[in-house]
Amino acid sequence: EKLEESREATEEPPEAGCDSEAEYEELEPRLKYHRVGQGNTDLPRILDKDFITCLAVHSKFICVGTNWGNIYILDHMGNNIQGRSLSGHSTTVNQISVDEKGEYLASCSMDERVIIHNLFNKKTYSTLKLDKPVYAVAISPNFAATQSYVTGDDRLILVEPGFIKKQHRVLAEARPNCGAIRCIVWANSLVVWGTEEGVRAYCLVERRSLTSLPRPATETDRTAAFIQASDEANFIAAFRRSVYICRIAPDPNSGRRVGQIVASFSFPMTVCGICGFGKELLLLSQKEKEKPQLHLVEPGIDTYVELAIEELKVRGFERYSPANFRFEQLRSEGMYFIVCPKDIICAQQRDRSDHLQWLLSRGKFKQALDDVQQGGSIGEFTAASVGRKYIDHLLSVGQFGQAAELCQTVLSGKEEWEAMAYQFHQAGCTSALARHLPKSKPQLDTSVYDLVLNEVFKTDREQFLELINSWPSNLFSVRAVTRVVAEDLSRQPNDQILNRCLARLYELSGEHEKTLSILLKLRSCDAFALVRRHRLHSHVVNKLPLLFNINRERTLQMLLDDQAGFSISSIISELSSNSGLLCDYLDAVHLKDPARVEKHADKMVELYADHARQKLLPFLRSSSGFKYELALALCADRQLTEETVYILARMGRRRDALNLLLDEQQFDRVVQFCRDEADPELWMAAAEAASDRPRLITTLLENSGSEVDPAILIHKIQPGMVVPGLRNSIVKLLSDYRVGTALTQGCATIQSQDCQNLIHKQIAFARRPMSVSPSSNLCVRCRTPLLVARRMGEAPPDAGEAHLLLFNCGHYFHAECRQGSEAAAVADTDCPACAGMCY
Repeated sequence: EKLEESREATEEPPEAGCDSEAEYEELEPRLKYHRVGQGNTDLPRILDKDFITCLAVHSKFICVGTNWGNIYILDHMGNNIQGRSLSGHSTTVNQISVDEKGEYLASCSMDERVIIHNLFNKKTYSTLKLDKPVYAVAISPNFAATQSYVTGDDRLILVEPGFIKKQHRVLAEARPNCGAIRCIVWANSLVVWGTEEGVRAYCLVERRSLTSLPRPATETDRTAAFIQASDEANFIAAFRRSVYICRIAPDPNSGRRVGQIVASFSFPMTVCGICGFGKELLLLSQKEKEKPQLHLVEPGIDTYVELAIEELKVRGFERYSPANFRFEQLRSEGMYFIVCPKDIICAQQRDRSDHLQWLLSRGKFKQALDDVQQGGSIGEFTAASVGRKYIDHLLSVGQFGQAAELCQTVLSGKEEWEAMAYQFHQAGCTSALARHLPKSKPQLDTSVYDLVLNEVFKTDREQFLELINSWPSNLFSVRAVTRVVAEDLSRQPNDQILNRCLARLYELSGEHEKTLSILLKLRSCDAFALVRRHRLHSHVVNKLPLLFNINRERTLQMLLDDQAGFSISSIISELSSNSGLLCDYLDAVHLKDPARVEKHADKMVELYADHARQKLLPFLRSSSGFKYELALALCADRQLTEETVYILARMGRRRDALNLLLDEQQFDRVVQFCRDEADPELWMAAAEAASDRPRLITTLLENSGSEVDPAILIHKIQPGMVVPGLRNSIVKLLSDYRVGTALTQGCATIQSQDCQNLIHKQIAFARRPMSVSPSSNLCVRCRTPLLVARRMGEAPPDAGEAHLLLFNCGHYFHAECRQGSEAAAVADTDCPACAGMCY
């Protein structure tokens, strides 16, 4: 029997004032429960004739002590492992202790005996007989090596091997009227025990008491404390309404280990047992004749915070008091056992599988899927299984878009996708899945894509267009879909979406001309991409004006990109009726490749003159293919002065060009023209023309510089002639003269200094010494050494023999060699070798 109903009773309702139940967030339980002995197991049969008085747990089994002195070794499900009970006691078993390896078991009883059982051979290992009922026993965690255990009545007795027989050493002795030892816990070298008066801790290594925790004065119930030790440095103890957390640590003053209370608090209910739960605590409590409760609390220094509470449905709970309950922990497995005379309930820490199950049961599908994707699959919970449940949930609540997006991460195989497509179809939301259907790996059956397209066409034609634009033609039945669209278009011939859909379908079926016709009808820029994809240049030559109207830039780019598909002559013929478009086209071709339009230069001159005046003069300057006479006549007819002047100049008619500028009184242009042509006769002609043009005189005075003598211009001024700006022009002329004079003098000074510097360098170079060695320097003429080395004591050679000629170029001669050769004809200051007279 599951204990889920016990949790339902503990769930708190939403707080008063909440607008909706959505504001109440249910907390996930920390434990899960099951009843030990469910089904066809041995525990129910044992409890039919006996009842439980104590329990010990191990990772391999649990040990149940009963009122009739029997001890049963069961698995965690409640089956008897050994097939029988361990004998030895004649009455109630009070406590059982098992070593860490699960090889030995110690038990004590009201029959005043302590028995050690060997679980491997099912024999009694040893028996200790005391003179009082024994309520507590603790076997050494490493009993196989130490052979020791602790027990006692009002004394704590350590039984350990001796030289001949076992030794009984009294570790502690209770004060009179303190009651018997009711609970003992052994952890490594730490032994903790409890009596009616309190709790004490003893160190077996140091052989001394570490701490004593008296029963609080507020505790009227004299029941012994409940103890649990996690290791030799930490233990917890609980009286009926008081809880303590203790730590064994060195004392700051003495350095000796002592017990310290690190946290304590009072509990409002009667505590039946206590166990650690990480940094938190589990407390078992019960009120008389009520269901026991398991509390998860977070302890503080002197208080606590209750995190959760579970009400446990224990069999026969109404017949029991708090003293009838036990609480045991199996730390290695995260298991907790709640024990009463007729029932055992096991509480376990919830794992990821339980967490996922809880999330799904509460409709938290997204959290469950995120958990599986991040932490990996576990058991039946995989990304696919959890994802499908999430999709089913989204479909049920109408969140079709989210469900479709989720399919991409959840579904993988072809069968899964096809089944999901039909599921979406049945839910009436096929359009939501359409964008997410795989196009390959896996590729679904054609019928699936046809089904989706048919449903989308009925509900969302824009999405239908998007699908047929993105899907390859092999996914669906193109011709069948084309017939459906064409039939619908016949009833709505002006529907833009239907026309675009039909154009796309025609393209998929290879009927590109029909596609182009529809796109041109729609004035769609997609026509350009269609022409490029399918090489439809021959089909659009006669439709160029329409393409230019759709998009002029893209049309020009198309014509330029495919020069082989479009001939210039054919395009000129097609655009002859629209000179503006023809001008744009020829200009674009000229910018990219001027040689291609060279033979159409006359036509371009005319087009530029009519539609792009700013481009005419640059074209005239860069081109040589046009006829000068035609161009001159055209520019003169259209009164294009600047272009006419340029053509006249290129034809050699510079005087006519000058006269044209003078007639139109473009005097600044006259000066620029004379400068560009660099012809003194033009300057003189301009000066002659200035006699009756006062403003020309001013312009020439200001801009002619040294090209025209200012005196000539001044003599052109007739008496009484009004020359605008004459004073300023003469002032500027004089200023320019002074500047020119200053520049000339400065240049002369710099030149003089440079000459002096060069002369000094030449003199210094001529004064350099020349090195002459006997062996390496030879006469250029006779190829003999210039100097003869002499030894010490030899007379110097005759002075005539040492007459040499040395040139700065590095050539050396004997004087007689130079005079006796054709080199004598060379000037005395020149080197014959450099003059080419010696070979």
